[in-house]
Amino acid sequence: MTDGVRDRVEEEARRLEEECLYTEKTHFVATRGWTILHYLFGLPSVVLAAVAATLAFEQWDATGFWIGWISMAVAALAAVVTFLSPSKKAATHHNKGCDYGALRGKVRRFQNVGCHLESGRNHSVLAADLEELANRKAELDKQDPPAPTWAYRMAR
Repeated sequence: MTDGVRDRVEEEARRLEEECLYTEKTHFVATRGWTILHYLFGLPSVVLAAVAATLAFEQWDATGFWIGWISMAVAALAAVVTFLSPSKKAATHHNKGCDYGALRGKVRRFQNVGCHLESGRNHSVLAADLEELANRKAELDKQDPPAPTWAYRMAR
C-alpha cells in the first residue's frame, strides 16, 4: 500500500480520535455539573423540609410567616430537582463519556497499530475499518444527550 494512502487514513483516524476525546471530556464535565446541581438543590430541600416540619409543630405565632416561606422554598427546590433530574443526567453523561472513551481507544489502536500491519492489509481494508469506526461515532452522536455549551468549553 502506498504511504500517501496510509498517511491520509492515519490523519483521518487522528481527527476521529480528537473528536471522540473532546466529546468524551465534555460528557464527563457535564457529569460533574449535574452532580453538583443535584447536591446544590437536593440537600437544602431536605434540610428545609426538616426545619419546616419542626416549625410546624411549634406554637403558631410569628413563626408562621417563616413556616410559609420555608415551605415554599422546599417546594421550589423539590420541583427543580424533580424537573431537572440532575442525578439521572449525570449518569447519562457519565455513560456517554465512557462510550466515547472506549471508541477513542479503538481509534487510537487502529491508528497506531492497525495502519502499520503489513500482513495483507491494503488501503481498501484500512478505509473500511476507518469507516466502521466513523459509523460507530455517528451512532454515538445520534444517541447523545445534548451537552451544555459550558461543559464543551471546559472540556476544550
